[in-house]
Amino acid sequence: MSQSNKAFTRRDFSRIIVGVVIILISFFSIGAVGAFAQYTLVNRWIPFLISFFIAAATGLTLWRIWRRFTDIQVFWVNYLCHLICVTCFCWGAFYLLNSTVTIRPAHPEDVVIERKYTVTRYHTRRVGRRSVGRGAPYTVYKVKARFPDGAIRSFELPGSRYKQLRKGRSITINIRRGIFGAPVIEKI
Repeated sequence: MSQSNKAFTRRDFSRIIVGVVIILISFFSIGAVGAFAQYTLVNRWIPFLISFFIAAATGLTLWRIWRRFTDIQVFWVNYLCHLICVTCFCWGAFYLLNSTVTIRPAHPEDVVIERKYTVTRYHTRRVGRRSVGRGAPYTVYKVKARFPDGAIRSFELPGSRYKQLRKGRSITINIRRGIFGAPVIEKI
């Protein structure tokens, strides 16, 4: 009775490294969406759908590249890997590039404060060796503001700025156009 032992080769090692890098880039891209989406004045589903369609269209031909990383020859598995990773990457790249690269300088706009509110969140604390519990509370200050085009957006403020605001008053915020044309709140 012979067992077939498959040796761990350099190709397997490089495939694992590339796979880990791709997963880390996908997580970084989702983090970019979470960090920059709040200050970008566009509905979140629009960049997501554009990213999804880019991934779906390119996946029809690029699914073959994923065979090298997954070591699976089945179309739908490789296409799904491509769809998930490229959608995350394009979605994150949209928010990251639009927030950092400017095509026009910032211009001031007056917005009306519709509502101001606080959200209580909790830090995490280590309870045991392998478990994490709820820690001390902290407060996040938020406002809902009506923009001149009629859109209502919610965003966070520093506590000192939050205490100066009143409901119904207008404040001036700087808005600039990003490289993809979506407006971005620059400074509050």
